[in-house]
Amino acid sequence: MRRTSPLDIRLDTTLPQNKIVIHPNEGFDLGLMKDSYSIHIFTNMKLQDFIDAEKDCAEGSIDLLNECPHETVRVGSKLYNQMNQPDRALLVLQDEKILIATV
Repeated sequence: MRRTSPLDIRLDTTLPQNKIVIHPNEGFDLGLMKDSYSIHIFTNMKLQDFIDAEKDCAEGSIDLLNECPHETVRVGSKLYNQMNQPDRALLVLQDEKILIATV
């Protein structure tokens, strides 16, 4: 299991509902090297619940773009509202699942 340091969350209304965008440096922290990955996105849960969770949630994607500022995660409106509009979060990656854990 890999994680990022706490990241600023930026609302990006141009993103589809289940897409996350981070800078490649944060992708490296997660062990991601390609430009885009299909992934299962989890929010609003404790770490142990995430570890035990099955992949029965909606599938999304994570993109690594240089245009995204360092130490920032960009999310669309629906995902941002689903997370209760936090200012900061860290990303936890396990297999093909990612948890956006608010801090």
